[in-house]
Amino acid sequence: MKNIIKTIAFLVAVLLLASCHKITSEGVTQITYYPSITIIGGDLTIELGTDFTDPGYIVMEGENDITSKTIVRGTVNTNKVGLYRLSYSATNVDGFSGSATRKVYVYDPSSSTDLSGTYTVDIGNSYRYQFSNGAIIKYSDMGDLFDGDFSEFTVELKPSFLPGYFSVTDMYGGYYYAGRNYDARYLMSGIIAFVEADNSIILVDSFVPGWGDGLDGLDDGIYDPDTETIEWGALYADSYSFNVVLNKN
Repeated sequence: MKNIIKTIAFLVAVLLLASCHKITSEGVTQITYYPSITIIGGDLTIELGTDFTDPGYIVMEGENDITSKTIVRGTVNTNKVGLYRLSYSATNVDGFSGSATRKVYVYDPSSSTDLSGTYTVDIGNSYRYQFSNGAIIKYSDMGDLFDGDFSEFTVELKPSFLPGYFSVTDMYGGYYYAGRNYDARYLMSGIIAFVEADNSIILVDSFVPGWGDGLDGLDDGIYDPDTETIEWGALYADSYSFNVVLNKN
């Protein structure tokens, strides 16, 4: 009986002590609204050499307009063909952020050179270079190294959604698919833009489903109109350059 009385007395004391501490929610928002960013006009296409003005954006935090708090990053050079990205970000009262991106494609409406067609990979002049140790794997050696076979492999270019823009079936030039017998998920599809002024080729976009990412960039892309040959260095994962030479069939 004494033990029961002591236990009850202890529980009462605990409850009384707890009641002495004030629980407050001062300064804490019970509901937080993440910034909702609306990009007016969406992605844009701009003709080479014309002026560009951002159509604007609206950022809301619940019913409150916080557009003035938006940070915009990126620039658009309308004197150079290619893809530009503008990012918009804002932070709400509780410190949570939201972001959105606008793509701006600059193109030359007078571009008339047609790169579309089927290309054979020049395996004698194509190779993969590894930055970390300078190792080179020639496409011509991939038959012995990996049982690779380029005999029936081609790269196809097709006109894309803007003048001078072309889709490419594999920016690697068959390194993984034909050379190392990977499946079609490891074809690096992409979009390139051709610059008439100097016959250069630049990367617009790319994606490889097998790894879920794209190229870092395109180095020394060039088209030779006399031989109808295309060359580029496809940079990937901060580790490799796939130096591809394509001969039009």
